[in-house]
Amino acid sequence: MIVFNLAIDPANPSTVYAACAGGVGLSIGGGWKTIDGGASWTQSDAGIPRYEGSANYTAGLLAFALDAAHPDTLLAGSVLDGVFRSNDGGASWTSINQGVPYQYGSTEWFATIDALACDPHHGGRPTAVMGGSLYTYEGATWTPKTANSYYSDLGFLSSVLAFHPTLTDVLFVGGAGWG
Repeated sequence: MIVFNLAIDPANPSTVYAACAGGVGLSIGGGWKTIDGGASWTQSDAGIPRYEGSANYTAGLLAFALDAAHPDTLLAGSVLDGVFRSNDGGASWTSINQGVPYQYGSTEWFATIDALACDPHHGGRPTAVMGGSLYTYEGATWTPKTANSYYSDLGFLSSVLAFHPTLTDVLFVGGAGWG
């Protein structure tokens, strides 16, 4: 299992959440939480669908985001099952998948959620990179803000999404690519 993303509670830095994935196609994973700075970890992904044939693993989780103004509010992004939100510090999760695109050629599996962030300038509004495009969660649906990019066709992995702390119109997107 590989840790793909960490979310740290800014009010309590000893509380850290880890999004993990592994296996062929990063198909298995899970969410983990520590409240003691990493000395011990507990699985924290109740409500995220279990990977087929496993009671212990979800589909791979690649992204976690924490709303700094409301640290008990978290987002998790998976390889196959879309986006999930927790309002209780990761104890339980519900899907927020209205508007999430499906993987090319599928009507069952959602596009991979590569990166998540909570916009501090717009009330913690969820923002994501999924299927090569930027989306925001407005109302109760994900809305595309960009068309599929040239980079997504090359296998660009946008694994980092961050808002500038003071400039409301600056968003950082980064990752690695191959082509």
